[in-house]
Amino acid sequence: MKKILVLLLVLALVFNFSACSKPAETGTDVNQPNDKDKEDDDSSKEPANEQREAAGSLTYGSTTDMNGNFFTTMWGNNAADAIVKDLIHGYKTVDYQKETGSYEIDDTVVKELKQIENADGTKTFEIEINSDLVFSDGSPITAKDYVFSALLTSHPEVTDIGANATDGIDYVGFEDYNTRPEGATEGQVSDTFAGIRLLGDYKFSLTVKAENLPYFYDLTYAQVRPYPLAVIAPNADIVDEGNGAKITGEFTSEILEQTINNAETGYRFYPKVTAGPYMLDSFDVSTKIAILKYNPNYKGDYNGQKPQIAQLIFKKVNKATEIDELVAGTVDMLDASGGKDLILPGLDAVDEGKISVTTFPRCGYGKIVFVCDIGPTQFVKVRQAIAHCLDVPEFARQYSGGYASVVYGAYGVAQWMYQENAATIEKEFNKYALDLGKAEELLIEDGWTLNANGGEFVKGTDTLRHKMVDGKLMPLVIKHLASSQNAVSDLLSGMLPSNMEAVGMKYEQTVVEFPVVLDNLYGDVPERVYNMMNLASGYYPAFDPYYTYHTDEQFMGNPNSNFLRDEQLMNLAKDMRQTPSDDREGYAKKWLEFQRRWNELVPDLPLYSDEYHAFFSTKVKNFEIDPFWTFRYAVLYAYIEE
Repeated sequence: MKKILVLLLVLALVFNFSACSKPAETGTDVNQPNDKDKEDDDSSKEPANEQREAAGSLTYGSTTDMNGNFFTTMWGNNAADAIVKDLIHGYKTVDYQKETGSYEIDDTVVKELKQIENADGTKTFEIEINSDLVFSDGSPITAKDYVFSALLTSHPEVTDIGANATDGIDYVGFEDYNTRPEGATEGQVSDTFAGIRLLGDYKFSLTVKAENLPYFYDLTYAQVRPYPLAVIAPNADIVDEGNGAKITGEFTSEILEQTINNAETGYRFYPKVTAGPYMLDSFDVSTKIAILKYNPNYKGDYNGQKPQIAQLIFKKVNKATEIDELVAGTVDMLDASGGKDLILPGLDAVDEGKISVTTFPRCGYGKIVFVCDIGPTQFVKVRQAIAHCLDVPEFARQYSGGYASVVYGAYGVAQWMYQENAATIEKEFNKYALDLGKAEELLIEDGWTLNANGGEFVKGTDTLRHKMVDGKLMPLVIKHLASSQNAVSDLLSGMLPSNMEAVGMKYEQTVVEFPVVLDNLYGDVPERVYNMMNLASGYYPAFDPYYTYHTDEQFMGNPNSNFLRDEQLMNLAKDMRQTPSDDREGYAKKWLEFQRRWNELVPDLPLYSDEYHAFFSTKVKNFEIDPFWTFRYAVLYAYIEE
C-alpha cells in the first residue's frame, strides 16, 4: 500500500526506462481518467483469453542492473527490481483494470468494500477480503496480513532501518503512530494507529483524514496488499482493542534488520512467501539474474487470469547488442523503451520477420533532474539558464531518431490531461529554446556578476562567473552525475559544455554506475555535491504529485528527489488532488496550473517523451502492452508457442 503517490516511483537508465514500471505501491504517475471514464484507445478492450496451463519459459532482458530490492518502495526501486516486485507481491484490494482504464476493486481479493462518510468529515473504507486467499507457501492470508502491511510501512522502527515510513500519512492518527512516544527507548513499539482497524479475521478498515478529502483518485485510498506477518515479524501479533490496530510482541529495529535487511535472507532481497502470480525462485547477486516461477496457489487477477508462462528469467543485456540477443534467442523480450539505437535495428529485424513489436506513447519523460537546494542549481534562474543552453528538440531528434516528442512539464504524451491541454501548453508555456543571450541575461539578473577574485566579471577576460552567497563566493560550476554506458549522458556531454562555458558556467560530468546515481538522487550519501543527474520518470494511471513536491523535511530525497521547497507548487498539487472524483474538467484545469508553475521552476529539464517500442520473440503470443497495461499485467495473458 502506498498512499504517497510518488511521481518518481521508478527510476531507470534514461536510455532504456521501462514504461510505467514502477516502484509505487498504490499508484500515481501515468494519468488516466477517474473511475467513471474510459480511454478511446485499445485499453478499453477486454483482455479476453482462454486460460492455458502454465508452460514454457520467457527470458526478459533489461539494460538496468537489478539491485535485488524486491520489497516495498520505502527504500526505492529501480525499474528492473520493480517489475519483479510487482509480479511476486499481489492481491491488492484495488488495482488497475484494462476494461475501464482506471483503478477498481479486485473482486478476486475483495468480498465487500463499503465506503462510509463520517460526520466529522473523514471517510472510512471497510474491506472484507475473501477467505480463500493464501500465500505462495499455502498459508492463509487474513486481515492481519493486510493490516500488518499498513502498519509496517508507517512504523518508526522501519525508519530506523533506513526506510521512508510515510505510506499511511493520509490516514487518521498517522502522526501519533509514526512518531515514537516521548520518553520511549529505541525498540519500543508505538501505540495504536487510530485510522487502521482490525475488525475480524477477514475484515479491516482504513479511515482517511478529512483534510485529505475530497480526492480525485478516491478509491486508491483503499488500496493495500498483504505482507506475511508470520515471516517478517514471527513473534509479533496484530491486535485491536477498539481504538485502532497495533503491533504487539517482539517488533524492534534489530529484529527487522534481520528479517528484512539481512543481505542473504532478508525479505527485502529474498521474499520467499508472497502473494503474486509468480514466486521468486532465485536471485544471483553476482550475475544479477532473477528467476521467477508461477505461483500454483494464485487465484488469478481481477479477471481470474493466472500465469500461462511457467518461468520468467530476468537478466541484464548490453544496450549495444540487445536486438542481436533477441534475434539470437538468448532473450525473448526487451524492456519497452525508446532511442534510435534500439528502435532502428529493432524495426529492421521486425521487417525481416525475426521478432515482433508493439508500440505506444510513453507515460513518462526523460529528463535532467536538478538538485534544487545546493550549489548554483538552488537558484531557479540558473536552472532556466541551463535550459537555454541546450537545444532540446535537436537533442530529442538525435536521441530518438524522430520517435519522441518534446514536453515542457512533468507529464508524458500518453496522459489524458496533457492531451486535453496540449494546445494551451504549446501556446503559453516557456519552451526554453536554445538562446545563449537569454541564458546570460538570466545569470546577470540572478547576481552571477563576479569573478574569482570578487571583482566584476568581464566577458572575454574572465571565464567563470561567481556570486556572493551567504558571504562567500560561489563559483558557477555545474556538477553532472551520469550513469555509465548511457546514450543520454554521452549526448549531454557533447552538447552542453561549450554552450555553458560561453555564458560563464563550467560543466563537469562524473560517470558512475547507475545504483550510485540513485543513492545520490535519494540523498543516501554522506554529502550531496552534484547539481544534476539524467534519469526518467514513469507514471501510473493516478497522478498525484503532492508528496513528490512536499516541502517538509521528511519527504526530502524520497519522494522529493529534487529537494525542492516551493510552497506554491505544493499547494497547487494539493488543490489538484482534492478535486472530487467526478470533476474531470476541474482536475484537468488544476493540472494545467500545476504544470504552469512547474514549467517556471524547472525542477527538471524535460528532454523527450518517446514513442515506446516493445520488441519480443515471435514465439511469445497474445502479448498486448500499452502505456498503462504494463508488462506485469500483460504477461499473465501471454503464452509461449514454440
